[in-house]
Amino acid sequence: MSPPTSKSGTLIASILASAFLALSPINPAAAALTSAGQSYLDKAYALEKNGDFAGAIIQLKNAVRIDPDLLPARYELGVLYLRNGDPGAAQRELETARSRGFDETKIVQPLVRALLAQGRFQEVIKKFDASAFTGDLQAEVLAMQTRAQIALQDMPAAHALIEKALAQSTDLPTVLTAAATLARIEQKYADADKYIERGLAKDPDNAELLVLKAESRQQAKDPEGALKALDHAIAKQPRYPRARI
Repeated sequence: MSPPTSKSGTLIASILASAFLALSPINPAAAALTSAGQSYLDKAYALEKNGDFAGAIIQLKNAVRIDPDLLPARYELGVLYLRNGDPGAAQRELETARSRGFDETKIVQPLVRALLAQGRFQEVIKKFDASAFTGDLQAEVLAMQTRAQIALQDMPAAHALIEKALAQSTDLPTVLTAAATLARIEQKYADADKYIERGLAKDPDNAELLVLKAESRQQAKDPEGALKALDHAIAKQPRYPRARI
């Protein structure tokens, strides 16, 4: 993660850039690079829309090779790496985009997920300040930090975080997934089922919640219900490994 920068220094740099903008000639080579990178990015968007994630990744790699500072391309590349099951590569692209000034509110959710997927739980807790965000995004960060604390077996800390998350958002699937996970670990199965059903009412295709529902159905000696939930999860997210396992 990049160290904090001086706000005054950033402001002065911005003022100076504005002052010289009218005097600075356009660099044709730089403009050509940006145009070429944007062309690759546009192709990637089209491929992603059609479900060709592998093709989109190739176009995004071309975009950042041509223009390393085309931050939307780095962000999209990180998100697709994460979707394709490569959280390490996702983290590298997302952290590069973050360090170069990409919108923090867009990057925090996939970046935290990439760290969680690698088991880097302490980083999830220590490197992100949920209070720096508002609304659902703050609740999502708190929920993912809850999951990190669960993995570290610090249940009091997990409880404190999930209570804040639920106070911020009562129906966000990310929050309800974390709450259900914590309730199941503590063998509060009725509470867990309530969280799962609330989450699925909001997002019926949520693979994480569907797997939790399958585990609950299996425990209730309802293998058909468990398989139905797992089949649904795999149909919607074929690359989600936990459903297949």
